[in-house]
Amino acid sequence: KMYQIISKMKDAPETAVVISSNKDYKDEIQKELDNKELEKRFKNPDDPLKLVIVCDMWLTGFDVPCLHTMYLDKPLKGHTLMQAIARVNRRYKDKMGGLIVDYIGVADNLKKALAIYTSDIQKQAMFPIEEIIVKMLERYNQVKEFFVDINYQDWKKLPSDKLNEIFSRAVNSLLTDLRTGGIDNKKKKRFLEISSQLYKLFSLAMPHKEANAIRDDIEFFEGIRKAIIKNTLVDPIYIDKNTETAIRNLITKGIKAEGVIDIFAKRDRPNISILDEKFLQDIKNSHLKNLTIEAIRKLLNDDLRMRMKTNLFRYQSLLKMLEEIIEEYENNIINSSKVIEKLIELAKEIRKTQGAGEELGLTTEETAFYDALSVGKKSLKDKDFKDLVKKIVKTLRRDIAIDWTNHEIIKARIHADVRLILLQHNISLGDVDQMIERIYEQAINLYKDYPRMYAMV
Repeated sequence: KMYQIISKMKDAPETAVVISSNKDYKDEIQKELDNKELEKRFKNPDDPLKLVIVCDMWLTGFDVPCLHTMYLDKPLKGHTLMQAIARVNRRYKDKMGGLIVDYIGVADNLKKALAIYTSDIQKQAMFPIEEIIVKMLERYNQVKEFFVDINYQDWKKLPSDKLNEIFSRAVNSLLTDLRTGGIDNKKKKRFLEISSQLYKLFSLAMPHKEANAIRDDIEFFEGIRKAIIKNTLVDPIYIDKNTETAIRNLITKGIKAEGVIDIFAKRDRPNISILDEKFLQDIKNSHLKNLTIEAIRKLLNDDLRMRMKTNLFRYQSLLKMLEEIIEEYENNIINSSKVIEKLIELAKEIRKTQGAGEELGLTTEETAFYDALSVGKKSLKDKDFKDLVKKIVKTLRRDIAIDWTNHEIIKARIHADVRLILLQHNISLGDVDQMIERIYEQAINLYKDYPRMYAMV
């Protein structure tokens, strides 16, 4: 009867009955009667089967980490009760625990079953939903304070252009110090911490009516949080690459902010080539200054760090320039318009470096060592210097081997061979030791995993 009632409900999830004698009810329940097949489907978080009505089944040895809610209407005690509870208390991605909806009153039996454990474990094993709701609403009110100047209540009803505008203003507001107009990293950090706590509490509380009542707001806050993580530099502790649970998929898809966020969101990894002249002019004229600054900073930072994996010294110096520009802005030495202008100039400089090696007749690999040797010196373009670089690269490729950074003999041979080459090319003794250290540092950066592309054929 329960199955039939649920099946007739509007927008009800796909439901199945799992009992040992389900064939006796084949005309009253779902068409699929193979419990093994139902189990396989139910364990798949992407399968449309979301609700099962179970009687004396799926207790011993049954494990579904993504399962988050259990409704109990049968007296259970002792080991059997513990097994039932264990079905939903497994952690899964951002799921911190499970929800037990108790229709029969098993709390006392659960306390007895937990009596063999310490009081701390007993407290951690079970939280009344009322406590979760109180904490959730407390965090909810704290997060709302960040958006007092943003009218987001009916955001789901807005047309896309208005939605993009309010989304961008909300992110920019979170990044901005209201007193100075500059970037407020402490506010951003505080929002990320509190909104993350709110989402975890909300996940535990769903589908409680108090949680459902604020669901639209939670989706908006979560969209803002993900936009900040994706488009600005944040501490790695706020980044969880596995935060795609069934509940998180409730978050509205397709939300994207205008301008900078919209453009950056279309790319899976940094690509400085998107900063063409038209785009650079557009961001220069943007009224969302701090959002623009933070998004460009993130793009340049990620791009430079990616390039440093192949050419440490050239892009390390450019990364230092980026950090100095942002530091000047955060210390109110330059204004928002000036910092955007400097970031644009840096972006152009990065683009110019891409073809530097080709102009010298060097490969990307050779250019990396050319730059390492050129540190602190004027541009060196004479043929002898380029021949020196080519010889060093050839020697390194000959000497390196699998796991070479952990072999003292190989490292000593590399040092000796490079020293000999430098001396043969009349490099002064005063420069040799420093050059060897830079070459070795670049070699570790480039060859540390000994990729096949660098192996000698």
